[in-house]
Amino acid sequence: MNTDRAQYLCVCALAFGGSVTALVFGMPWVAGIAAVVGFLQLCNVIGPQVDMPDEGGRHVLKMLGMTWTLDEFLTHWCIVQRSGHGKTAGVIRTMFSQLMVTIPNFGCIAIDEKANFHLVLGKICKAFKRPEKLIVLRPRRPGRDLDIPITHMMNFIGDRTIPWDTYAQLVIDTAVACGQKTNNAFFKNQGRKTISNLFQTLDAIGITPTLADAYDFIADDRTYNEALERLQLKASESERCAELLSFWASFDKKAPEEKSGIKSTTELYLAPYATDELRDVFSSDTPNVTLDCVDKGFILCPSIPQAYLSQRRYITAWFKLAGYYHLLRRFDDYSEEEHAKLTPVILLADEGQNSLLCSEEGLADHNTLDKIREARGTLILAMQSYSSALPPLDGKKEIAEVVFTNLNNHVIGAIRDETGREMAANVFGKEWQRDKSWSFGAMNNTTSVRQELRHIFHTGIFTRLPKFRAIIFHVEGRWTQGYLYPRTDDGRKISPRFRYMFWKRIFGV
Repeated sequence: MNTDRAQYLCVCALAFGGSVTALVFGMPWVAGIAAVVGFLQLCNVIGPQVDMPDEGGRHVLKMLGMTWTLDEFLTHWCIVQRSGHGKTAGVIRTMFSQLMVTIPNFGCIAIDEKANFHLVLGKICKAFKRPEKLIVLRPRRPGRDLDIPITHMMNFIGDRTIPWDTYAQLVIDTAVACGQKTNNAFFKNQGRKTISNLFQTLDAIGITPTLADAYDFIADDRTYNEALERLQLKASESERCAELLSFWASFDKKAPEEKSGIKSTTELYLAPYATDELRDVFSSDTPNVTLDCVDKGFILCPSIPQAYLSQRRYITAWFKLAGYYHLLRRFDDYSEEEHAKLTPVILLADEGQNSLLCSEEGLADHNTLDKIREARGTLILAMQSYSSALPPLDGKKEIAEVVFTNLNNHVIGAIRDETGREMAANVFGKEWQRDKSWSFGAMNNTTSVRQELRHIFHTGIFTRLPKFRAIIFHVEGRWTQGYLYPRTDDGRKISPRFRYMFWKRIFGV
């Protein structure tokens, strides 16, 4: 029996026993009080069970009776349920509350569209007495929150072990993921080269390179000229500075149309990071947070206010791309034997359809997911329907199928659209099903048997799933279905609000 339930059963038995004893000795008031206490404990006993993996065992997660080892958990997840049916309260809260016990040192990059997911994670960390595990990167709202101090700051391009060319490619991949697509490869390649030299020039003249400073360099003529003057003073002493000065001299000699095209393209790539409030948090000269904090067991959660309508997409896409690249670097930094000792890192994308990447040249979901698993990284993608992934992927269903193929564990709830239901049914595959028909005549009777390949789960099933009910597909090919009830912050009990609604429905109040 579940240990959380055993204590309620003991109190329930003692209370009802005491109630009977009180009645025997003629104490009705005592009997009534004991009966009420017993009834309240009975609510805990017969309420929905809470799965928890055995502490210290080989399993790190348990849901609806199915368990996952760490290697199975790292094979990526897709959580699909319509809005309000329990993605966060039921599934994500269940997963994280268990991981806080079974993998207490896990790291995480959590991105979301509502900018309030840090509140959920904060409650979970506080319930487990580890509030310091969560690092929230939240800029001030425009013209507001001026009295609120900024406690966590980082520099997106502050890791000096990463080449500047790689940072330039990440800037372009982020822009492409957010809609800045062009058929002119010339200006894209020239933009990449220019951004790389922007970073190198800032570093050469003694300025800590940031994305915001790089934008000021290329967009403001006064800043541009001052930087070149400082670079020229150092050119005689440094071969590197001389090469950079030669690049900018060549840049200035380009035809006006070509120079204007390269300059405007570069500005568009860097402009989303130049807002003053965002610069304070993500382009800090004195950062106290780096991306490798996830290797130390922290949860990194950017929270971009809704006021930054366009910039927030760039920030969330940057964190996802940077997280992918950070995990891929583990193949260079650690041997195969050391991989087993690395900190597991979770990339969580709530309403994750807006963070899907489909770049054909750089990093993207369809060409990265199959690699990061071996680097001890996993993606948890939560969205309302499988078809939600199609618009961000330009309607390319073949790329969506590759992405969902690499997401090996699926938690599927109610889906309203037919395309999403068909994609959900394809997760479980098809099997041969037999149909029999009988015909009766005056002389004889006949039986016909026909075999047909059909989906294991008919698409209509995903329409009728009630709130909090889900079908789970395990990476090993098993599946089960049941209710994933909303949890308390520590994940060990069903939430009191749901218990109240549970009894309210039973008694029809």
